[in-house]
Amino acid sequence: MIGASSGLNRVAKLLANPPAAGWHSLDAALERLVREFGAAEVRSAALRLTKQKRGRKAERDWPLLQEQMMRDARALLRGASAADLPTNYAIATAFVEQNPGHNPASTHRRIMGKLTKGRDWITWYHVIDIAKKEEPFIAFFQASYRYPDGLIFQEHRLREADRMRGVLERYRGFYGEPPADMTMDAIEAKTKEPIQNPLMAFLPSLGFRGSQPDGDDENRDL
Repeated sequence: MIGASSGLNRVAKLLANPPAAGWHSLDAALERLVREFGAAEVRSAALRLTKQKRGRKAERDWPLLQEQMMRDARALLRGASAADLPTNYAIATAFVEQNPGHNPASTHRRIMGKLTKGRDWITWYHVIDIAKKEEPFIAFFQASYRYPDGLIFQEHRLREADRMRGVLERYRGFYGEPPADMTMDAIEAKTKEPIQNPLMAFLPSLGFRGSQPDGDDENRDL
């Protein structure tokens, strides 16, 4: 009687290197193998032979680069220009120093390639996100219209800025001018809250604008 391990090995060898004669079709070959070794062993050997080999594990570079992208974004929000930011070469060099264990030259080339392809739009994603969630609402619009010409997602950013203008107007219609330090994220959230007095829903359509207690006249041009 053929042992289980030796049987599986023989099945695998036959599947990988079938004899030149006598196996006129795949069905005939499998039937012959099943008769000789049993269905379970043939199935196990076939699964082992056809199992996809694992490729190289993808590097998790971008999560490790996020801290630098966030620093860049905050610098741009403070008025810095692209020329004021660290170069791709400097970032890649620092990455290699902070993440030893791989071939330094290969890692440096890999990081340089990724930064060249994705650094600008990822940084500006953070610029807009921070401006919307943490800065006064005027900063969101300023950042949106500073988005570099020709950079991927520019049209989307401009459409989103226009949509936020509509949200701002909706807020003004119900509550008046928002406080100058209120974030765009907070303004949007406020407009989604249920209206306590149903009559307020009709006031903007009648030309009524809410009170203006804490707003900034300079921001009303938006």
